[in-house]
Amino acid sequence: MTEEEFNIIPLEEIEAQELHNLIAKNKEFWGRYFPVTIAKTETLSKTLLFIAELALQKSKEELFLFGLRAFDTGLLIGIIYLKNIDWELKEAELAYAIDKGYKNRGWTSSAVTSVSDKAFNMGLKTLIIIAHKSNKGSVSVAKKSGYLWSRTLKNEFTPTGEEPLDMELFIRKKHLV
Repeated sequence: MTEEEFNIIPLEEIEAQELHNLIAKNKEFWGRYFPVTIAKTETLSKTLLFIAELALQKSKEELFLFGLRAFDTGLLIGIIYLKNIDWELKEAELAYAIDKGYKNRGWTSSAVTSVSDKAFNMGLKTLIIIAHKSNKGSVSVAKKSGYLWSRTLKNEFTPTGEEPLDMELFIRKKHLV
């Protein structure tokens, strides 16, 4: 898949309604691993506040949220976070989700690869993805995007109302030429 099928955009206030609709539509599909994002986009007014928070974090280069817009429909169909950025260590984490109607097309892998390349061009050297082993789609995206499994992180993430989960750590380092 190529970016000719979708566009990666920084999310801004103008996309608030679309972001709210996308997350509301995929609440069950994304709920376990994106509870904070879901809570912050429950209403349009909350979504506007969330995007304003993101704009502030972006201006400080602390976090970036990108949207995936499908060319065939013009709809916002996914999100990718570049988060937990440590400029001293030159590390960051990626997290991503795509509309259930667009999964298994290779678009998420292509978008994660593209955002990873952008992160390396910004000066980051090490990127990580943390995924649960049962989330086969996320594990597949990590591997297809050039991330290598590193280790299991014990009790790394606690979904709402559940016991802590062990998560898998995938790492991709910038190739120095």
